[in-house]
Amino acid sequence: MESGLELPAVQPLIEKDFVVCWIDVDRMKGGKEVQLRANGGEQGLPWFAFLEPDGTAVADSDDPTGSNIGCPYREDEVEAFRGLLGKARLRLSAEEIGVVAEALHEAGERGEKARKAAREAAEAAARKP
Repeated sequence: MESGLELPAVQPLIEKDFVVCWIDVDRMKGGKEVQLRANGGEQGLPWFAFLEPDGTAVADSDDPTGSNIGCPYREDEVEAFRGLLGKARLRLSAEEIGVVAEALHEAGERGEKARKAAREAAEAAARKP
């Protein structure tokens, strides 16, 4: 999730409306407790929420079926993230949300191509005597 939100096209837009706070549930003191309070510890990671200053959740990464969209790269995940941004935004325009969505989707496609190439290379190497 960090790599997606740190993309040059994404980071300044996210920072326009949001303060990003990373919680490592395994390495931070109290991290597991925050996870349990936020989502009952039932969802996979990364899991995220958009919060009001008082801590009230505006939206989170659970999709309508109750599944976690995690790090949104696939088209369906990016569309769900687009909806979450639309719900939680203050100043972001629809066009800016589109820029974020497109950048995340493109990054996901690049990642999938790289993973596929690595798998194919490993399979080819395994077949060599």
